[in-house]
Amino acid sequence: MSWPLALAALLVAGAAVFHTAVARRVLGPLAASDLPTSTRWLADLCWHGIGLTFAVMAAAFVAGAVGALSSDAMRLMGVLAAAIAILCGVGAVRAGLAPWRHPATYVLSLAATLAFMGR
Repeated sequence: MSWPLALAALLVAGAAVFHTAVARRVLGPLAASDLPTSTRWLADLCWHGIGLTFAVMAAAFVAGAVGALSSDAMRLMGVLAAAIAILCGVGAVRAGLAPWRHPATYVLSLAATLAFMGR
């Protein structure tokens, strides 16, 4: 068992649960807004796409932790986690927030680090 990968799986699974739990608070007001329908649907699609990505990453980290996926696959998951963390950090800054105010920035940075340590 690779404990760094198991911890990465727990972190990303926690992010998926948190992401799902806050969806109603974010998407509800967005759906009721006067934004164009295409904008609302695109935001909804992106939100759910990231939620699905988190779930798949968590499953991949579990599989990697028990040796069912290769080191290359874990490096790929690490790169994906790092890329999403960077996008979240940049998005937070562009929205006028400090990057650490967006939990995915540091959760996925840590998961990426663990992914590279795990194999």
